[in-house]
Amino acid sequence: MTTFFKMQLKIFYRQIAFYITGIVSMIFNIGIALALYVSLKIIGGDSQLIYTPEATAMFRSFMVTFGTINGFMSAALVLQGLFYKYRDEGMYYVMQSKPITKLQIYFATVFAGMVVIISQLAISSVGYFVSTFFIPSLPLKEKFLTTITFYLGTILIAFVSLGLGAFLHNFMQAKTYQFATGWVPVIFVILVYFVATPSRTKGNVLSTVALKKVISVGKDNLTKKENKQIPEYLAYPFDNGHSFWVEDKLTDDTFSKMVEDNNKNLYNKIFWLDPATYFASNYFLIGRKSNRTQEFLYTKKINYGENNFIKDINEKKWVFKIKNTKINGQVSNDYFGLSYNHTMLLNMARVKDLNSPLTSDFIETIKSTNLLAAKKATIKAFNEVQEDIINKIDELSKLSDFTLNKKVISWNTLGLLQLIKDLNEDKYLFDIIKNFTLKHINFPKDSLYSEDQFKNMNQNEFEKTITNPALTTLIFKYNLVKQTALIYLLSKVIREKAPTKGVLENFDFNELEKYFKNIKSLSALSVVKMNNNLVEFGTKKPFPWYVGFITPLLASWVLIIAGSIVYKKKVN
Repeated sequence: MTTFFKMQLKIFYRQIAFYITGIVSMIFNIGIALALYVSLKIIGGDSQLIYTPEATAMFRSFMVTFGTINGFMSAALVLQGLFYKYRDEGMYYVMQSKPITKLQIYFATVFAGMVVIISQLAISSVGYFVSTFFIPSLPLKEKFLTTITFYLGTILIAFVSLGLGAFLHNFMQAKTYQFATGWVPVIFVILVYFVATPSRTKGNVLSTVALKKVISVGKDNLTKKENKQIPEYLAYPFDNGHSFWVEDKLTDDTFSKMVEDNNKNLYNKIFWLDPATYFASNYFLIGRKSNRTQEFLYTKKINYGENNFIKDINEKKWVFKIKNTKINGQVSNDYFGLSYNHTMLLNMARVKDLNSPLTSDFIETIKSTNLLAAKKATIKAFNEVQEDIINKIDELSKLSDFTLNKKVISWNTLGLLQLIKDLNEDKYLFDIIKNFTLKHINFPKDSLYSEDQFKNMNQNEFEKTITNPALTTLIFKYNLVKQTALIYLLSKVIREKAPTKGVLENFDFNELEKYFKNIKSLSALSVVKMNNNLVEFGTKKPFPWYVGFITPLLASWVLIIAGSIVYKKKVN
């Protein structure tokens, strides 16, 4: 058996086809990365996109499908020689006259096939390693580690092709072998890919929507680390893991229902038939943080309750609760948090020309697909709002002649609505709002009004002047800043000055909630109901990595054993 095993390898390694196949797949690997680099760096219109995690995600997404196809085709092309070479050259009957059994011939061929696969895919994986250098967003450590997992993944797929070939070669001629063990599986992989595409496309849309609905409750006295982490989380929460909180609300449906409906698709029922899924489960062991390819979406209801509230209050988070006692003595608690509104946060801190159309803010937000640019813009916006609005309001609230400290607050709906009105007319608060607004408006030289004119206006003059339709951009920016400041102040009042801090008792919140809803779309901070309204949104792998490892290996050996039984009984 050992002699025949060595002879098989000696014959095979003399074939130029072995090297051509490896080199071709190596070139394909490099070509995919080069094409992606050219499309993003040169043609795509955003030369920085190639340096973002999005480029890594796209590259590795392509490699999942290519690695699977490469495993099947490489094995089919090279193993044909091992299974049929000695037959075609008339060596079979000579071997039968020697002291070697049929099973020894069979397993010597199979083990030679494994050696060939391992060596040939090593050539292909060199191409993968080279290709990673066209993706600068892939860290050097991950270049090495993903090359290893890519190599092992293609070997597992190729072993399945080997097992299929070991079984099927008993029933077919050499001419149909490649088609049965290579092309048929590849065609199946491509078909399943197209079956999965609608669901994955909708999944990408839902992920994008979720990123705009991420809940990040604010807190007082941020550390330097938090000042950096929070805006990064707002820009791309997947960098912090694979799940985050979102509001479970859409215009006509709940977000969780949309995810549930998306998961009721054909692919989610047949994913276990897709070889690429097994490849991906191992391939994405490395650098999975920002690469969610081949994963399913999920939502899980958040049971926000009293323990969460007490913990958040102690951590000085921007939360409060409404506690109502009914006639029958039952107590109901509704919990609320003040969360950052990522889209409006960017719009609020973006510097605009006085004559820019309102739509330009939203167009810029939609165009911000570059994660690095988005993070940079979000950090800048967050810091400006924190320093020039939140921190200044905190300092203002310490002044004795600030409206908040001169008024006796009535702790009912009408009382808080009146407080909002009084705060809206406070001259100190107006100066903070006005200064932030003007700081983020560019005034052209030929403008009807100059920045200095607005700086010298009092509140009545300012608000009367900006009713001019020509100042629509200024109106929008001013109202956005004002509503953000008022929402923060109202939350601050409840958390710090309510009879029981952070708690409003026997309070009809409906009218106040209507006010919040009316201004929610025009504020960088949103009041979010925390109980019965939040879900954890995230991605999960179809199965653990070890299932992706064991299943192809088991499938290949089942086919190999089945092939040996047929081979032994077959009359040649």
